[in-house]
Amino acid sequence: MSGPLLRAGVLLFNRFVNLSKIFLALGFWWSLNAEAIAQSAKLKIDPSEFDFGKVSNSQILQHTFLLSNVGTATLYIRDVGST
Repeated sequence: MSGPLLRAGVLLFNRFVNLSKIFLALGFWWSLNAEAIAQSAKLKIDPSEFDFGKVSNSQILQHTFLLSNVGTATLYIRDVGST
């Protein structure tokens, strides 16, 4: 094998090697991402919705929501607000 045929073979091999590197990198990234997802905090709010109905400005309303971490990592609640 010589000349143009050899150059074509080398080019093809280099492309294959480059594609292999890309697939290896993607596989490594995917495994890290899957592990991060598996070891993440996940907030569960029960009930997820609550309707106070029709409310006047002078009414003070109260309802208890249960917050729990159903994930595997520590859950940090840094701020709470209402809409």
